Amino acid sequence: MIKAIVFDLDHCLMSPHELGAHALAPVVRAVTEANAGRLSEGVLRSAFADFMRAPFDRVALKHGFPEDVSAAARTAFAQLAVPRTLRGYADLPVLARLPVRRYLVTTGFLLFQQRKIDALGIGPLFAGVYIDAIDRPARTSKKAIFAEILASQGHVMDEVLVVGDSAESEIAAGNELGLATVQILREGVVRTGDAKHHIEDLAELEALLGGA
Repeated sequence: MIKAIVFDLDHCLMSPHELGAHALAPVVRAVTEANAGRLSEGVLRSAFADFMRAPFDRVALKHGFPEDVSAAARTAFAQLAVPRTLRGYADLPVLARLPVRRYLVTTGFLLFQQRKIDALGIGPLFAGVYIDAIDRPARTSKKAIFAEILASQGHVMDEVLVVGDSAESEIAAGNELGLATVQILREGVVRTGDAKHHIEDLAELEALLGGA
């Protein structure tokens, strides 16, 4: 029987696109100015698109950001504002109906991620909220956070599901720990065969729990 679910945030419970393209304008500006023509316009365009799909550290590595460009982007990301209220995906109300303990684990800049969680108003729905903060020196990893949840909350592997979109992040971390993984196929998410289950919305997760 499933007793707990660990959720990702971006592309799972909310779309980063809800913030609007203007939300990342300070980061785009900071990167463009610091780059000073070293990376091509094509590389920068690809990187800016990836900001909406993946954590910054992975994007910077993929596109070969010089250290000073990464530093400028980190400073801008840490100061990003978020609207007071965010809706999240339309099926977000399903969270409150799930008859299990819920945990939220998200990767990103600490204040930016916390501001999104606050704007969604979903913090009270979780037994624990964990931010894998890429701008903090004591950063661990999603895998380490999942292991911490298991150990501190007394859950065993067979009782826990991991729900998220990223094959390289939460799905991989869950699989490495022997947890059942569920990929949620939001718009733009590429299906991976690495997840045990696939759903298109949280209502399907309710059905999955009923059959677990």
